[in-house]
Amino acid sequence: MFSPELIESLRQKLSLLSPSLVGLGFELMLAGVGLFLLLLDVLLPKKPVTFFWWVATGGLLAAGAVLAGAHFYFPVEETSYLLGKMLRITAETLYFKGLLGISALLTLWMLRGSAFFHRLDFPAGAFLFLFLSNVLGLSVLAMSAHWLSVYFSLELVSVSAYLLTAFHFEPRAGEGSIKYLLFGATASAVMLYGLSFLYGFTGTLEIFSPTFLQVPVSKHPVLGLVWVLALGGLLFKMAAFPFHIWAPDVYQSAPTPIVAFFSVAPKVVALWVLWQIASFLYEIEELRRLFSLFWAGVALLSIGLGNFAALWQTHLKRLMAYSSIAQTGFLLVVLVVPSPGGFSALLFYTTVYALMNFGLFWGIAKMASPEETLDCLAGKGREQVLAGGVLVLMAIALVGLPPTAGFTAKLLIFSGLWEAYQTWPHPALLVLFIFGLLNAAVFAFLLSQNSFLAFFQRKKHQRFAGKKYLILTCL
Repeated sequence: MFSPELIESLRQKLSLLSPSLVGLGFELMLAGVGLFLLLLDVLLPKKPVTFFWWVATGGLLAAGAVLAGAHFYFPVEETSYLLGKMLRITAETLYFKGLLGISALLTLWMLRGSAFFHRLDFPAGAFLFLFLSNVLGLSVLAMSAHWLSVYFSLELVSVSAYLLTAFHFEPRAGEGSIKYLLFGATASAVMLYGLSFLYGFTGTLEIFSPTFLQVPVSKHPVLGLVWVLALGGLLFKMAAFPFHIWAPDVYQSAPTPIVAFFSVAPKVVALWVLWQIASFLYEIEELRRLFSLFWAGVALLSIGLGNFAALWQTHLKRLMAYSSIAQTGFLLVVLVVPSPGGFSALLFYTTVYALMNFGLFWGIAKMASPEETLDCLAGKGREQVLAGGVLVLMAIALVGLPPTAGFTAKLLIFSGLWEAYQTWPHPALLVLFIFGLLNAAVFAFLLSQNSFLAFFQRKKHQRFAGKKYLILTCL
């Protein structure tokens, strides 16, 4: 019935596909568990939300076990390509996927104790399906070696994020979701526009194709702008300037556990993708100088806007949104001149940043009133000592005060920037170095001063509660 040649061709294609299936075990598990949850939501609508939570948690743990097994299947010292050259796996990729899985588990843990998750008739299966879809998109993004896989994974992440934001079922949640959608659609259009030009210049969309290194910017000056447009989608997920506008409204609108996830996972994964692109393009001196200045400018503006805009905030989660924008700027400093030391700083900073943010948002979820203002934390530290202590410690670490891991992370970041300036003494690098240190020092001083005053504050005495950047008024 079938010719031997056709059977042999199919056999060869299947043999090439089998390593890809092993490498995509984590993603296939996430997709399977998500669809299973959606089916259960239809078939068993009366089941308690804890039932769906256990299914999602068990599925995520099983997917983590599959991911751990991939460390033994794929050689650590080699790069493995999947689905042709659409995706690739390295030891570093597996690490960031593992960090993504831990972030997802921490989010589920926060959801278990969240009041909104236990509301009557809450569609837990659909909600967890969207959440696992978001994790799936980020996991594919971490492995992307082709611009189309970057775009489609970003779309999966974005669409699920729009819906997760609206799941708070409040008027402000709908408003935040619509704003997120509009800004996301704009970022997506900008990215596609840049990719169309990029393909026109090079004839390929493979991220690590040598063709990209053979088109000098001096010959095609518009190519630099094209690269900036193509990177717009990744900058949008990181909430970096000028794609940061969505963050305050979404942070204020979305459920706190989901905000904690949004503040960590997309940033970490997008930064890993940008690091790979920068390391590849910096092989050409002309591109290295162009992108060093670009990343220095984006980092400088993100740090400045995020920190100074935070001073006028009275809403806790809006404050954290601007803090997140500033932290994005600090993270982007490692891209100014990638180096082995810079990559070590990247690994350390992203890991510490994830733990700090989840700890901080857990404290906010435990201690904040429904209004979620700074004033509502006044005196709460005396009532909830553990949550208050965690909140204080994480806030100090985010600012970068010694002897916390946040201080070590910023020290590594700026040490790498100083080494880069010694190699290439451009004024932009020096400005970024000085401005970044001054920002960290100024806000460390403000936080330490205000926390000293707030330490003696009791709930009935609110005179210091109006001070900005005062998460520590909970004491």
